[in-house]
Amino acid sequence: FRSSAVVTWPAPTAADNCSVDTFTSDHSSGDTFPVGTTTVTYTATDPSGNSVSSSFVVTVNDTENPFIPAISDMTVSTDSGTCDAVVTFSDPAATDNCGMSTLISDIASGSTFTLGTTTVTYTATDIHGNSSTASFDVIVEDNESPTIGTPAADETVECDGSGNTAALMAWLSNNAGAAATDNCSAVTWSNDFTTMANTCGGAGAVQVIFTATDEAGNMSTTTATFKIGRA
Repeated sequence: FRSSAVVTWPAPTAADNCSVDTFTSDHSSGDTFPVGTTTVTYTATDPSGNSVSSSFVVTVNDTENPFIPAISDMTVSTDSGTCDAVVTFSDPAATDNCGMSTLISDIASGSTFTLGTTTVTYTATDIHGNSSTASFDVIVEDNESPTIGTPAADETVECDGSGNTAALMAWLSNNAGAAATDNCSAVTWSNDFTTMANTCGGAGAVQVIFTATDEAGNMSTTTATFKIGRA
């Protein structure tokens, strides 16, 4: 990074009706010039002390954009009990060949980010108005399992002569009375029931695990037993 430029030019010549005694310049070809305008003046003097000067302007423009190092994406979990997250991050160390003016982001560190992917963009501007941008993603994931507010409840029925199928199906379809909530989404229920081993031929019981699953695939379980008693 440089805020200057080495400038060369063909050396001018000077002539006089008699002779040239001295021919000087306040800058030399190959000198380093700063950003901006610099006047270069040549002066020719003859032996009688007569002199003449001629000048030209060297203009150095800063056309180099600031440099912003790559910023890594961030993956965070939602804050407890919410479907978003407060996320903090450090500003990148932007640099420039001549000097930085501003470094701003379209979303500030410490902001609340919603579930999913949000792109944060930084813009760096130098003292001469050149600018560049760099972006990174904040990815908010839901890793919080549903909360079982009401656990599944055991159920005992007497044999009704038909294997108690209706009572069992009602118990299962009602998730044994269980209820759950989630920080981000509605929950769906499932259970691991396969078959009831015993019917009215004798007392029987089956333990069933009820699973509440949110849209992100997080799960919580509650367990209850369905029992058949003899009439």
